[in-house]
Amino acid sequence: MDFNIEGMHCASCAARIEGAIAKLPGAQGVNVNYATRKARVAGVDEQAVLAAVAGLGYSAAPAGAPPRATDPAVTARQELVAAVALTVPVFVIGMLHRDFPGNGALQLILTSAVLAWPGRGFFLRAAKTLRFGGATMDTLVALGAGAAYASSVFQLLSGVFHYYFESAAVIVTLVLLGQYLEDNARRGSADAIKKLRALQPETARVRGVDGKEKDVPIADLRPGDTFVVRPGERVAVDGVIAEGESRLDEALVTGESVPVLRRAGDEVIGTSINAGGTVLLVRCNAEPGRTVLAQIVSLVEDAQASKAAVQRLADRIARWFVPGVLAVAVATFVVWAVVLAAPLASALLAAVAVLVIACPCAMGLATPTAILAGTGRAAEELILIRSAPGLERAEKLTVAVVDKTGTLTEGRPAVTATHFEAGFAAPEVLALVGAAEGGSTHPLAKALTAFADATPGVPMAMRAAFAEDPGRGVTATVRLDGAMRHVLVGSQALLAAGGVVSAAAEGAAGQVFAAVDGRFAARFTVADPIRASTRPAIAALRAMGLDIVMATGDRKATADAVAKELGLTKVHAEMLPAQKLDLIKSLQAAGARVCMVGDGLNDAPALTQADVGIAVSGGADVAQDAADLVIPHGNLAKIADAIYISKCTMRVIRQNLGWAFAYNVLAIPVAAAGHLSPMIAAGAMAFSSLSVVGNSLRLRRVSVWKRKNRKF
Repeated sequence: MDFNIEGMHCASCAARIEGAIAKLPGAQGVNVNYATRKARVAGVDEQAVLAAVAGLGYSAAPAGAPPRATDPAVTARQELVAAVALTVPVFVIGMLHRDFPGNGALQLILTSAVLAWPGRGFFLRAAKTLRFGGATMDTLVALGAGAAYASSVFQLLSGVFHYYFESAAVIVTLVLLGQYLEDNARRGSADAIKKLRALQPETARVRGVDGKEKDVPIADLRPGDTFVVRPGERVAVDGVIAEGESRLDEALVTGESVPVLRRAGDEVIGTSINAGGTVLLVRCNAEPGRTVLAQIVSLVEDAQASKAAVQRLADRIARWFVPGVLAVAVATFVVWAVVLAAPLASALLAAVAVLVIACPCAMGLATPTAILAGTGRAAEELILIRSAPGLERAEKLTVAVVDKTGTLTEGRPAVTATHFEAGFAAPEVLALVGAAEGGSTHPLAKALTAFADATPGVPMAMRAAFAEDPGRGVTATVRLDGAMRHVLVGSQALLAAGGVVSAAAEGAAGQVFAAVDGRFAARFTVADPIRASTRPAIAALRAMGLDIVMATGDRKATADAVAKELGLTKVHAEMLPAQKLDLIKSLQAAGARVCMVGDGLNDAPALTQADVGIAVSGGADVAQDAADLVIPHGNLAKIADAIYISKCTMRVIRQNLGWAFAYNVLAIPVAAAGHLSPMIAAGAMAFSSLSVVGNSLRLRRVSVWKRKNRKF
């Protein structure tokens, strides 16, 4: 059973829930994933799981349950807006240090509102966590904000001007901001599943035994049913062609750049597009839930569920840090009040100073500010980083698995070479070929038409008659300069059937031939050209120490030719989505840190399983939703830039965390010794936060142009 979990705010939350469910009688295979907010468990009653999660202060619902009436994302945004609106005036008043009538009361009212509404969750979760003997980031936030608030109330009631309300409000607001940004990035993974499912047509046009056709829901299709696929329509589900032949665009599933000719008896894949000009009758051979598309959806869900949750350093340290701070605060109070016999107020202020100085404001800022600065710098370079965990993992990549079609190559056929027979002028032949192929929707025809249109000096020609022979080419009558010309464009077989025989009309795969008025006229080489950015990208990745592996669903001969041209030695061709996924897993099992670079639906499972998924834009939207990084316009050279920015960002995060923890280690003893008043402690805490922010802003100066030699 799968469950959606709400209320998790750190990896230790997931660990606590997983531990509680695992203790239930009969529980097996328990896996709680913080990144996806999902739990997977077997062998336990559903109600027992719901009760166990609720007992820890979180909420759970079966994965298929209707969504809540109130969207958690909307609630989080409302709470963040409210927190900011209430905190800004408190912060301004507190930083000005101006005493005026009602100063303390105004700060008390505004800060109380922050803690009572947007910040209430921290205190509720911290209380439940402490009840079970645990500590999380919520505990740190509640402890720091609560101490600052309580000491401020004490000062207000005592008639003292020094308050620390702004510290309490700012802590809550900044942590809420970080959680909101993190949740926004996480939701993109769920969108990938939705868009995968959206590719499945909702209905199919079924032909009954009486020959009549009617639209039925996909869920009602059963093996043996026959349905019609007209030109331009998607194949509803997996099946076998019963009647007709046409070219099918299977690029979304197989990565094949050119539509494949399918005839009666051939298997077809659901979601493929009928790119030819004839109607197909397909016999369903799979239940809707067991199609290739359904299996891909399942693979993506499994990969998301098995991906390790991000374990924040702050949460790991909190397990020991919070009890330690409490112990130091209690010890400080006892020493001052009992051992030194100091006044009760002095002992309390010293203990409060310890709690305030230990507030995790800098700790909470250390990661999100660096992530914001790093992702912002990446965006300036047109690199879209969709998740902070992806940015983090990009630092340690060792292997890049790269798709071919649409990634290393442009993903669409183009004319790369021409040969014109003696006696035929190139402009004349191109005019005739362009006019003839203009009546076809085949990708090769579009490539020839585009080439003719882009060639200067080609005269205008008009197509008078046209016939397409699926799998072989086109026959047309074209008017040029007032004369009618008979034109054949296509395969050797088409020319031979038209009585055109010439030694020049022989060539390798990927070549298209043209004959005019019964004579061989030209030969065109049509291929999927390599992107201009591919070679520099491969060179840059190799310079950074990454091993390059090509994995494609295309034919082996085509893959080997591209690999040879690019100098790649590790090539895996004719791979289905599950095989790409297995390749990623095998590399990871061998200890590699793998990024997957792709652009199609067939890459989505591998993109999700990889340590870092990188999608080139212009490909399937679902590939981008399954990816951690998106490279717009297919500029592969940006991959090396993204990795460099990741290295710089992670270096800054480590510096920030080091400063935040060192600050606490050094400042707490000073506060315990009575050398810091709570007000100075609050100021020092603010200074530590500013230091962390200032260090993060250095990322805005990262120069990707100097990545080879620059040390950040």
